[in-house]
Formats: sequence, structure tokens, C-alpha cells
Amino acid sequence: MTSLNVWNSRLQKYVTLVRNVAGLKAWKVWLDSDMHICLLALAYSILTLKIFDHGFVMQILTLLVCLVLGLASGSLINDYCDMPYDKLSGKKRTIYQVPRLLIAILVVTLVSLNYVIIIFFIKQPVFAIISIVGYFLATFYSAPPIRLKERGVLGVLCNALMEKAIPVALVFSYFHYFHLDTLFFIILCFILQAEVIIHHQILDYEADSRTQTRTLVVETNPVKALQTLNLCLRPLTALFILVFCVIALVKIPDLSFALAILVVGFVSIRTLIKKKALIEEEKEYPLYFNYLYFCLVSTLPIYLSLLVAWNFQPYTFLTLLVIASQYYRFKYYFKPVRSFIRSCLHLQDSKRSD
Repeated sequence: MTSLNVWNSRLQKYVTLVRNVAGLKAWKVWLDSDMHICLLALAYSILTLKIFDHGFVMQILTLLVCLVLGLASGSLINDYCDMPYDKLSGKKRTIYQVPRLLIAILVVTLVSLNYVIIIFFIKQPVFAIISIVGYFLATFYSAPPIRLKERGVLGVLCNALMEKAIPVALVFSYFHYFHLDTLFFIILCFILQAEVIIHHQILDYEADSRTQTRTLVVETNPVKALQTLNLCLRPLTALFILVFCVIALVKIPDLSFALAILVVGFVSIRTLIKKKALIEEEKEYPLYFNYLYFCLVSTLPIYLSLLVAWNFQPYTFLTLLVIASQYYRFKYYFKPVRSFIRSCLHLQDSKRSD
């Protein structure tokens, strides 16, 4: 009986460990905006270059595996290096429950697998160099002695490069597709992530102040940072998104229907909010920015992936991947949609009772 209890205890420990490893933030990045932007760049490249050939299916799968490994390992490195600061600030993280040695093994495994694929399957020097730069920034963004995130503006620039601009550059590099539209899209990703990281630093201001983490927002102050977002970065990002939509429309005429629907959707949402039939959840974001951001990271990737699958059925897996990656966004926006439907039903019931 004692032996059975020992085995049960060990089994429970292994189950808990597996559950904690599965709950690491590193895997959740596959369902985040970084992945959405990469998938958008991939679908855009396929449609623009008209890559509809069975021979490219495995190549695109290889690229996707590289992106997945790169995003996960970069996130894991950041979380690992931030553990002492997160504990000091009182943040709860699943990574605390995973042995440090196992985290190090996971990082080495993910990075090694990535470079095995790059060296033996992709075989593109430019792709490898961009990937090395990405890993360097991802490591020393949080790792001492450089710890770029504590270097004010330099930290914001580093994050803006490594989170979205470099992964998207990897996609375009893979297809040897460097033109004005791709350069514009990379710049858009850079500006977009600069807005994201400054907003994140505003939310983390108290925690960063307690741990003496000298982020840009700590060096200035949250009020000035928010003014910078609303007066500069958000309007600039919105402008770039609109220009990119025009460029994409020229390159992909089939996009016209989707863009028309998006315009109608914005007008409808704005009208519903004015009539108080729909509650604006994220009041810290201007409606125009929140809507355009949603269109860029959710609507456009789904629509373009559907166009890809429509033109070449073997790429259907890409559409399924894009939809699966939107899980958290669907979950988040389900609440206001549900409240709107309930209000409509309540209004109908009240009219019937009258």
C-alpha cells in the first residue's frame, strides 16, 4: 500500500509538472497578435506572388514551424529572465512552478530545432541572419547585463523590432519578396508594436516602479506616455493601416468586398455605441484605433486565408490555423456581441408586452 502511495504521489507530481509546462505563456503566443501578423504576411505573400503549387505546401509548413518555434522560444527567454522581477512585483506566473533547469532545456531545444530547420531545410543565409538578430534582441531585451527593456527608448525600439517587424521580415525573406509594399508593411508592424509595448508599460507602471525597472514610461510618466499614444502613435498607426489596405486592394482586387464590409461595420458600430445599444469595452482605446487594429490582426488574416484556400484547396490548413489562432480574440469579443443580442431580445420582449 505504501509503495502504491509513493507511485501515486510521483504520478501526481509528473501530471502537475506537465500541466504547468503546458500552461506556460510561451505557447499562448501562438494565439496572440504576433502570430496573427505573421499569418497575415504569409497569406498576403501567397496571394501577391500567386504561389499556388503543390510543391510549396511543405515549404510553407516548414516556414510556419520556424515561426512557431521562434515566437515560443523568444517568449520563454523573456519570461525566464523576468522571473526575479515578476516575483518582486507580486505577479503570478505559471513559470514559477517549472524547474529552472527544465526551462533552460526547453529554450535550448526550441532554438536548436529552429536552427536545424533553418540550416538543413530552408538554407537561406539572409533568413538565418535575420533570425540570429531576432534571437539576440529577444535574449538581451530581458537578460543581463544589457537588459534592453530598462534602457528607455532603446527598449521600446528593440521590442518593436523583435515582436512583429522581424518575424514578418522572416516571412518576406523566405519568399525573397522585398518591395515597397513589404517594406511598408514591416514599418507598419514596427509602429504597431511600439504602440503595444508603450501601452503595456503604462499598465505595468506600478510594478516596474517597485522593481526599479527603468522602462520608457517609468523614465517619463504614464500621463505623458498616454498623450504620446493618443496624439502621435495611434493616429500614425491608423494611417499606416489604412494605406496598407489601399496597397493590398491594388495588389489583391478580391479584397474590395471585405474592405467595403469593414467600412459599413465601422459606421454601424459607431451608431450602435451612440445609441447605447452597444457598450464600448476598451474605453482607453479610441474607437477608430481599436476597430482598425481588430481588422488588421483578425479580419484581414481570416479573409485573406479564405482567399488563399479558395484559389488553392491544399492551403485550407492555413485557413484553419488562422481561425484557431484567433481563439482569444473570439472569446474576448463574444461578450459585447452577446450583450448586444440580449439587449435586442429584451427590446423585442418589451415591445410584445406593450
